[in-house]
Amino acid sequence: MMIAIWFVAGCLAVAVPFYIFHDPFDLWSSLHAAGIGGTIYLFAFLYYLSKTEITMKFRILAGSLIGVFLVANGVYWSTADKMSAYQRALLSKIRLVIGEGILVSEDVTERGMPVFASYHKQTGKKKGIVTLFKEMHGKKMKDDMFPGPYIETDPSKRFVYFYGDTAVVLVSVDTVARGREELFVNANGNTGRLQTTTRITARGVDYERNN
Repeated sequence: MMIAIWFVAGCLAVAVPFYIFHDPFDLWSSLHAAGIGGTIYLFAFLYYLSKTEITMKFRILAGSLIGVFLVANGVYWSTADKMSAYQRALLSKIRLVIGEGILVSEDVTERGMPVFASYHKQTGKKKGIVTLFKEMHGKKMKDDMFPGPYIETDPSKRFVYFYGDTAVVLVSVDTVARGREELFVNANGNTGRLQTTTRITARGVDYERNN
């Protein structure tokens, strides 16, 4: 009977903290809670063994096995946690590189350079930068914005500003990749995300990473 009670208690000691602290975006909080619950259970079980009528040899054996398990599990837990943190940081950096590459490709290569090249290929009376930009990309825009690179129905990441007929400024926000400063306020109201600015003028296409 007592074996069944201790078995159920062990399951509850691990499962209950796991579900109480469950976070779908951070599994480690649940695992840490379950680990603490399991450790407390093992110490309680050791205390129970010390009060039962069993041989000293069995108590020493049980205590040694539990001690080895706790030490080995602690070392593994710490190593796995550090590796997980390293992988998260690495994935964040990779995502940042990919995100910036997409913004550069779309704003500079696909939108800025063709307008700049067309402007200087003109002969006679030249059309302005803004006029050329609207002729080439106007149909793709909605309320002076471009659809985002990942969700076509979300235009809130790509803002376009016109200055007379001489300059076009593209301000693009990647709502997934994190930028340099966590407190940086993005053009679309987000905080801490990757943001770039591309300026298209008769003198060239200038690119700048804001965050």
